[in-house]
Amino acid sequence: MVQTNDRPERQFWRELQSIVKRCCQTWQLVPRSQRLALGGAVLVMGIASAANTAIPLFLGKLIDSVDPERHPTSARRRCSIRPRSSSR
Repeated sequence: MVQTNDRPERQFWRELQSIVKRCCQTWQLVPRSQRLALGGAVLVMGIASAANTAIPLFLGKLIDSVDPERHPTSARRRCSIRPRSSSR
């Protein structure tokens, strides 16, 4: 790349524009079937990452809902063992 006396910000944007242009040119060389396969893989990875984020959040909410210090009466009601009625 030729050195110019432009400001660093302008050089940065020119370089970024060059990268995007080259990316578009390269993307046109990839066959449609492989582009679709790549899109499907991106979708699967997105779903997996959302699940990996959601599961700990839901488990945290579950733990918080069972916290006896925060909800003493409702936790006691849920956790108490009720004696069986004797039918003898």
